[in-house]
Amino acid sequence: MGLRLETKMILMTDTPPKYAIVVDGDSLDEAVEEAAHLLYLLLSRALLVHRRRHTEECGFEEFALETLAALAKHRDIYTHEVPVEPPGEE
Repeated sequence: MGLRLETKMILMTDTPPKYAIVVDGDSLDEAVEEAAHLLYLLLSRALLVHRRRHTEECGFEEFALETLAALAKHRDIYTHEVPVEPPGEE
């Protein structure tokens, strides 16, 4: 009951959200791939929010667009296809 009340109190405050990123992978390559995909997703969302809230130029938009372009351009380098096994084969 105490944890439940504490959770409700935290959710009802005006504190900014906190983000935690967990990267899952069986190898360093997989972890980097996952991190790059998460960076692309988070940076895209941050850019959308930034554009809604800020009309003045502050450099973030340029940084975000350049980083997203670099990630998109080199996606084939850090993305590995996962082989799909036909049904019934394990």
